[in-house]
Amino acid sequence: MPLLPEILSKLLYAYNTRGWRRRLQRIRFMGEEFILLPEVFDPRGVISTELLAKVLPLQGEILEVGCGSGVLTCLAARTASRVLAFDVNPIAAKNALMNTRLHNLQGKVDVLTADASSLEVKQLFDVALVNPPYLPLQPRNLVEAAWCAGEKLELLESMLRFSYYHLKSGGRIYVVLSSLAGRRAEELLAELFHSIEVKERRATPFDVIMLFQGVKP
Repeated sequence: MPLLPEILSKLLYAYNTRGWRRRLQRIRFMGEEFILLPEVFDPRGVISTELLAKVLPLQGEILEVGCGSGVLTCLAARTASRVLAFDVNPIAAKNALMNTRLHNLQGKVDVLTADASSLEVKQLFDVALVNPPYLPLQPRNLVEAAWCAGEKLELLESMLRFSYYHLKSGGRIYVVLSSLAGRRAEELLAELFHSIEVKERRATPFDVIMLFQGVKP
């Protein structure tokens, strides 16, 4: 098992399950108030979420793959015509739905509990926002599924493929990846999308976080 991803996973788990996280909280993100439930990934101070927020505002129909607490869902819905957001963690999906109601966005957003490998959606979208797990580790629970993508990055791959199949031709994907995922993550992205571009990168003590943009042929 890779040592550095394992250390980072343990730190993330400890942070997201610490004592005061065992109750509902009111938090602020990008100047807005949101609800955060226990066992849902905390978006505050998280580079990947901050980088994805930089692509906002967006127009058209938006797909969010792995919505977590729904902070980006709500921010995207302000200018989008429609947002479909889903997460494999049912508590996260519930959390996202609560935040859409808090911000009176129910009419513009659909939130589902689903896995990218099995969800059936007929609609095509203009933009996909993907904040996937990218550590090459097997998640032991739904909390760890927010950052552990499987030893062969199976969860990450299913999210990228789902985005590809549900984007319109010429549609854009914005996805955040870590250097800890290795070359395989970038190769998967390049297999599916054209015009791959690194929009921004940030170094941390553990890795380099990169925001990619790609276009569906």
